[in-house]
Amino acid sequence: MPNETITNFKVSFDGANERSFTDPQGYSIEDIKDTTFNPIVKGVSNRIKFSGREKPNDWLTASRNFIVEGIPEWQWTKATPQQNNMELRNQLIVIYKDILNDLEGNDLVNVKKKYSIALKEYAITDFTEDTELFFNSIGIVDAIKQGKVNSTPDWDKFKVLVYQKNRIFCLGIGGASRRSPIQFFDEKGEHIFSWNPFFAMIDGKMVLVR
Repeated sequence: MPNETITNFKVSFDGANERSFTDPQGYSIEDIKDTTFNPIVKGVSNRIKFSGREKPNDWLTASRNFIVEGIPEWQWTKATPQQNNMELRNQLIVIYKDILNDLEGNDLVNVKKKYSIALKEYAITDFTEDTELFFNSIGIVDAIKQGKVNSTPDWDKFKVLVYQKNRIFCLGIGGASRRSPIQFFDEKGEHIFSWNPFFAMIDGKMVLVR
């Protein structure tokens, strides 16, 4: 989908300022760049950089109110926050074991049913109703073809990780890497894939949301 401008401002400068003694103009327009240092939208998303100081004390701002409609309401936002305790951990282990049992039996139909909330919401973000396309892109299908899931992980190694004010949670090892209990290995015992699903408690039931 192409980028669409929803609001803009026009700002003009005459170059007369006291921010630089060496540069009579004293400012330049720079495109805002992403983490790869490429302009996000060249000539559209930019900032004003003043010589000597990137953000002076008399920084000028502009604002405008506008109404945004049609934004999806993700199901996890309706989730009930949970305490990070042994009860939550035990509930997670039960649901992970259930998913591992499906994967061990190559029952992708059942996995898709349990993952239906996330699949529908991912499809919405891609402006499509094709949940099958997204599911195939995750890596589970290929992992089943290449190896087998470890149905008996060492649960003692995994801890409960919580997000979004305790409304989303999972089991994992480590920090940002979040190594999941759902691990696939090839016939040589080499790791080939891990699936890191996220869960939430909605209407009293723990469900897959991401």
